[in-house]
Amino acid sequence: MIAVCDAASDEILFDFFNGLKQDMTALSSTGEIRIKLPNCPAIYEISAAAASREISKLQTIDYFREMLQSSSTNDPETIQQLKKVLEPDPDAHGTLAVVQEFIRESSLDFRLSLLHRLEEVCQREKLLIIAAVSKWKPY
Repeated sequence: MIAVCDAASDEILFDFFNGLKQDMTALSSTGEIRIKLPNCPAIYEISAAAASREISKLQTIDYFREMLQSSSTNDPETIQQLKKVLEPDPDAHGTLAVVQEFIRESSLDFRLSLLHRLEEVCQREKLLIIAAVSKWKPY
């Protein structure tokens, strides 16, 4: 449903979905209200749960944007952050917990692509270390 937007647009969408979630929760005193939209592939349902999923997507996109734009993708800190996301941690909290849950509920293809990316980055790191060590002379 959401496209990758700039930070200002993300904030507007985040506020919108939070408001929608609150409104749908307030309206559903007896049970969750779900409005089905069968002819709309972008939004197949309007509900508090759907709003929560969209909020989770926004937080995940923001997490990866910050992680990958703040430094080089070969940076050891970035590699550690990516490892944290991919290794489930029952003690995780905040955005990390949201991102881990989003990834856990994502398709197998998405999870495999993240693991493949981590593997590529780690392989490059190993090659850089080997190259640096091979130039080192003990005398």
